[in-house]
Amino acid sequence: MNIKAVVVTYNRLNYLKECIDSLRIQTYKLDEIVVVNNSSSDGTLDWLSTQKDLTIITQENSGGAGGFHTGIKYCYENGADWIWCMDDDIEMVNYALEELLKYTNFSLCIHPARIYYDNIPLQWEGVLDVSTGRIIQFHDKSFNNKEYSFVNYACFEGMFIHSSIVEKIGFPEIKYFIIKDDLIYGLKAAIYTNVIYLHKYLVVKKKKDIILATKLRYHFWKESNINLFYNIRNSWLVFDELKKLNYLNNFFSLSIFIIKLIITLFHVIISDKSLKRIIICFDACIKGIRYYLQKGDLQGFNVKER
Repeated sequence: MNIKAVVVTYNRLNYLKECIDSLRIQTYKLDEIVVVNNSSSDGTLDWLSTQKDLTIITQENSGGAGGFHTGIKYCYENGADWIWCMDDDIEMVNYALEELLKYTNFSLCIHPARIYYDNIPLQWEGVLDVSTGRIIQFHDKSFNNKEYSFVNYACFEGMFIHSSIVEKIGFPEIKYFIIKDDLIYGLKAAIYTNVIYLHKYLVVKKKKDIILATKLRYHFWKESNINLFYNIRNSWLVFDELKKLNYLNNFFSLSIFIIKLIITLFHVIISDKSLKRIIICFDACIKGIRYYLQKGDLQGFNVKER
């Protein structure tokens, strides 16, 4: 059985070193560690060039989506049976891979639970409502009652996927750049296998998201400008993908979707009262709508808006 890990990195060398170290000491040894470097400018390439046990792929920065597209494609084309995906800001406990392998008879797409560096769990259990594109969070309520739960989306912070699923669903789509690329990838995987979420904390996440520590509700309107943009723009991409998969009731789904966008804009106006961020919201909506209506090429974030 050939198992390869894919780590996508961009300008986070210290995190990357810790991530790689955690992979090197796995109790079940990996066959190959592949690092996709999205043109980092912080010395990452210099350090990688000294690491003889790693496979290095350096490319133009195409975001996490482009990085995982490249990494998963490489692993699939080079004989991997299982592909283990991760961002550079996570660290695996040393027995993580050994634990994941215990569940390969139950699923061909497996996710470990994550915990932040300060021991606050990242609650992820839920379901993607395919009629609206909204994720309904269950707040890990089943953790005390069973070993794993079923989900219908994915996360590239530890996703462990079999090559037979990759063969059916292809590679992550570069067009997302960042955010929601893994969500749709998991939805496609769920068509062919039961995607599962293990109730075991095997991943330590170093970079903390904007969340509430109790219910852990994700407030993306408080995120950085670039994350705010791609959350909104890529919502239209998700909506388009759900339509292609024949999941949507057009009038009902579009109504709910537009209400969500209005609520997001309201939160941006109320929370930081920033004209710049309001403009970013409208720019993201316009670019997403134009793509959805097939009125032009998909445009990304304007770096001047950082």
